Amino acid sequence: MLPVLSTAAGCRRGEVLDGTPLYAPFNQRKPVAVVNARVADGRCEVAVRSRMDGRLALRIDEILLHPQSGAPLSLEPSVSECVLAGGGRMRLVEPVTGEPAVDYEATVRGSAIPLDDPGRAMYREWAWIRRPLEIDAIDAELARLAAL
Repeated sequence: MLPVLSTAAGCRRGEVLDGTPLYAPFNQRKPVAVVNARVADGRCEVAVRSRMDGRLALRIDEILLHPQSGAPLSLEPSVSECVLAGGGRMRLVEPVTGEPAVDYEATVRGSAIPLDDPGRAMYREWAWIRRPLEIDAIDAELARLAAL
């Protein structure tokens, strides 16, 4: 199970932001990807660009659209896990069933793990400290991600 990191990409209808950094769970100083969000024409577009030279495992758990008033809308992404090549990009387009004239701010919940040897080793150590009895599960998780 990948840990949940939250990154918020605020957006208004028809406006694309420069991007919100996404960090690996073990290093909150160096972003591994950039997330952009856009809500327009009844859909939410989420674009992720890897900042790594090597492969990056990416998981998007949830997209929340926050109107200026009222309860947020939750979108379950059609693609939840993928691996981006170094400098690779991923784009999701999800339909929005709420009010089309409402301005939304989007929050994308997800996580990313660099799949190069140092990235896997740092993630393994970080996860082992938090889940010391689950080292076999952590190794299986890393093997599964590397095989994507």
